[in-house]
Amino acid sequence: MSNLLRGMALALAGLSGCNTAQTSLGGGFVGPRQQNVTTVRQVQKASVIDEGQIVLLYGHIVQSLGGEDYRFRDKSGEMTLIIPSSVWAGRVVTPQQKVGVQGRIVKEFDAVKLYIIA
Repeated sequence: MSNLLRGMALALAGLSGCNTAQTSLGGGFVGPRQQNVTTVRQVQKASVIDEGQIVLLYGHIVQSLGGEDYRFRDKSGEMTLIIPSSVWAGRVVTPQQKVGVQGRIVKEFDAVKLYIIA
């Protein structure tokens, strides 16, 4: 029994010395990541951004364009958001309120839009 306890103590001592990302309980990848996109201007440069990439922008929804399309403005420019009615979930937003929107980049023939998921 004492050999078993000694073995467990050694194993636990070995684990406590490992504190890298690869050996932590959370695990994960450590290395190059996709560029963070945080402004309208960066989204509009879709030639260097993969379609479908998820981005988070902060700014103002300034106008309804009809249907699910809305005009969004941040400090770098304006673009169109596609906001499904399910995303609103009863919330009311005015042009004066600063909001955070999370969505996927959608390239269309004549424009780049953001399809909002949250």
